[in-house]
Amino acid sequence: MRAQYYRSVEDDVEQRRVSTLGENDDDDERADDAAGKGFGSSPFSRVSAFALGAVALLGFGTIASSRSSNSYNSARGSVSFRLGSRHHSSSSSSSSSSSANSRLGDGPDGAPICSQDLRMIEDKMSDGANANDPIKLAIQNDIPNLSVFPSIDPNWAHHKSSWYHTPAFSGSSGDDGFVMCLPGEWDDSYTYNFDSMFQEGMCIKEVRTDVQNGDFTGCDVRVFSQFAYIFKNDFKQGNITSRAEDNVFHPPPKLSSDVVDFYYAHESPDHYGYELRGESEYSQKSLANMQYLAWFNGDPDSNLRSSVWYPFGPSVGSLMRDFKYFTKAKEERIPVVAWMSKDCVQRDRINLLVALSKHFPVFSMGRCEQNIAPPPDDVGRLGDFEQQQEMKSNYMFYFALENGVQCPHYMTEKIFDALTRGSIPIYIGWDGFDDYIPSKDAVIDLRDYASIDQLAAKLAQIATSESEYNKFHAWRRKSPSEWPLKFRNLVRQVSSDLKFGICSTLKEGPSKHPPVEPFGRAPTDKCDHGVNIMGTPANQYPGRPAEWWEVLGWKADTAGEVPKVEVADPKQFLTQKCDKVHHPECWDLNMPGLVSYAEVLYASEADDSEEDAEESGVENEEEDEQEVEKAHESFVEVMEDVVDEVEDAFDGDDEDDDALSDDSRTSSNERSHSSHHHHRDDDDEDEEEEEDEDEDEDESGSRSDLQAKGKEVIGMLENPATTPSDLLLLRKELELLEKENALLTVKEKAARLGVEV
Repeated sequence: MRAQYYRSVEDDVEQRRVSTLGENDDDDERADDAAGKGFGSSPFSRVSAFALGAVALLGFGTIASSRSSNSYNSARGSVSFRLGSRHHSSSSSSSSSSSANSRLGDGPDGAPICSQDLRMIEDKMSDGANANDPIKLAIQNDIPNLSVFPSIDPNWAHHKSSWYHTPAFSGSSGDDGFVMCLPGEWDDSYTYNFDSMFQEGMCIKEVRTDVQNGDFTGCDVRVFSQFAYIFKNDFKQGNITSRAEDNVFHPPPKLSSDVVDFYYAHESPDHYGYELRGESEYSQKSLANMQYLAWFNGDPDSNLRSSVWYPFGPSVGSLMRDFKYFTKAKEERIPVVAWMSKDCVQRDRINLLVALSKHFPVFSMGRCEQNIAPPPDDVGRLGDFEQQQEMKSNYMFYFALENGVQCPHYMTEKIFDALTRGSIPIYIGWDGFDDYIPSKDAVIDLRDYASIDQLAAKLAQIATSESEYNKFHAWRRKSPSEWPLKFRNLVRQVSSDLKFGICSTLKEGPSKHPPVEPFGRAPTDKCDHGVNIMGTPANQYPGRPAEWWEVLGWKADTAGEVPKVEVADPKQFLTQKCDKVHHPECWDLNMPGLVSYAEVLYASEADDSEEDAEESGVENEEEDEQEVEKAHESFVEVMEDVVDEVEDAFDGDDEDDDALSDDSRTSSNERSHSSHHHHRDDDDEDEEEEEDEDEDEDESGSRSDLQAKGKEVIGMLENPATTPSDLLLLRKELELLEKENALLTVKEKAARLGVEV
């Protein structure tokens, strides 16, 4: 029997270094400490009458009230289970909650909410911190249906009475129930309904995780884990090494043609999930060995839709749980961009963060590019979800870019967890990602900014403006009925029993759940590493390549190396008022030039109230752009006037050029004539020589002053702490110095020719 370890591969796969190096480290200890716990070790140790009543309406066979790593396993040879009957597995951790006549699909339509989320919802319904939560108002008279969060397939159980797939070994009809086998280890990180996969109920009468040596005897349904395949090397044929792309997913042959296989994937095909790409011989063979694919593309309008939608995202319960963190005031968050990552291999997004760190403070607290040590009470990504959210809510912004930068439909917990706790995510996504977030105004979308200067200015504006900060949090104070439908569908899917997708596929078959098609088309969407971000392709931002120990997923000290950090020191942009590094009261943003630049650049936004912005609509966009341009022009008006004066003195217009030319000729002739026909007194000559010497000294001093000033300006331009507004002024000043230097050169030459300029 294999325990279902609580492992995570979101940013990093913790290679089993203990066996390789013969030593342990903090992360391994934390992973070992979490092993066998899973999400089921959360505080919900009881199944309340509320939850039991809810699941009774849904026709569950059994619901585990608590579990350990081995409580997933049904007793072999137990009393036969039949949907709707009172006979069920004799496991002591299960409770009967179905009525005598209930059948799959009775009760509310669509995907039933899983018991874990119902317990969270119940807890927060009575929590005073959620008194003003709009979700509470929207669902209080509609539990457990939660129709404000509609299922993507609300009538799945009613449109046909027969089953497309029938049990291979356990009965003659789907109503008899299926035996489902889940071999290997699973990644349950940030998957709030994960436990429900391992609990009997719906159309699954028995869940087995005790598959040994590939023996699937008695299994009607086999569900394979991408984590087990990629990172544990289960069911591989070929190279048989982690992350090697010349492997083939090769499960044992089916013992009956009626056996149904599912492959659950939670990694981008462009990052670790190479078996999903369909571009090589190996990946095509892998896909040919899959029957139904569960992954993150659930869009019914997509021709690449997965068989079962398996997205990341928040659940109804987690949204309610994080409400108290979301409602933190601006002063309760440190005005920095936070990032916590262990994956230093994907340098594209890292190089972008490095560039941003030279314009705005960044707290990089993970193993990768760590410039600030993490909080001492950090539970880590393998710890309690709520503690993670509470800790990360101290930071105003979060760098939420995905490993693949821009992968269609691939949106992970990075953006969703930041949204639910109120840390504004910095993100870029494919054109359809807007539909899967609660509001476009809740995210810093990198597609909207032409330069890092503009992005940094927006961050400074949010950090210093109450009204601007509130704009990015307005979505959560609205009724969920106003959120985009696809986002509400996603929340429902993440809140629902994870077996729902399996049971609906078994009932409806390939007509509504497209099977894997490895040949003839690309089975997955392509990621775009070269997407243009603020004028530069993502894969062209300068930066160092990943070091060898980073490629292997090791810590630098484990590899005997010194960490290499390119992310800039954030303290140069901040005022520190106390020694508590991770406490908001200890930090103020100290970038007055950037704030001034933001006030000018986004002046029209600041002047408009939310109501005015809603009423203005598209027709005022051009007017707003003109106002921004006008404000920008006024920002440098004084400097431009000075430059214009110098240019006029140096170049002049056509008439001035002609006049200068004529005057020069006249003056030259007169001086020449004068030297032949007039004799000056000695005193006059001496006085004139002294004046010439003074002029030479003045000109020499001016030249050296200009050179010194030019070096100073160039040094300030190259200083990474220089703010965008300072850069603008310094560039103008350098242009002015260059004009003055050119004008001085002209004056010197003119003086030698006896021409006055």
